[in-house]
Amino acid sequence: MENLSEINDEITCSFDKGVIRVDNDKALKELILKGGKKAVLELARSLKDRYENLFGSSIGIKDRSLACEIYYHHRMNERYKMSQEKHGPKRFSAWMLRHMRVIDCGELKKDNNRLIWDFVSLFFR
Repeated sequence: MENLSEINDEITCSFDKGVIRVDNDKALKELILKGGKKAVLELARSLKDRYENLFGSSIGIKDRSLACEIYYHHRMNERYKMSQEKHGPKRFSAWMLRHMRVIDCGELKKDNNRLIWDFVSLFFR
């Protein structure tokens, strides 16, 4: 894991060939609260630049698709947290929260949801 200091000192991410991972934590929440979708799009571009510097090639994910996946994973995480606070812990929401702690964004061959994010990103403004 390494910090992405160009965007926010606290955003933590990691990289593997074909995959970018972002911690879905307080720092990401603050970034989204302060800058909204525009800040997430800037984050996505910086992540892709960092990936290219590390691996010497670009990752096969469009900027908006990556931003969309990060943004909506964060939003869903927040919704599940609110649901647990209101209704108490439920097995499904606890499972979802565990699986959304780190947002895994991969190329099509590594991420079976890439086509979904590519489609949803068409409406990400």
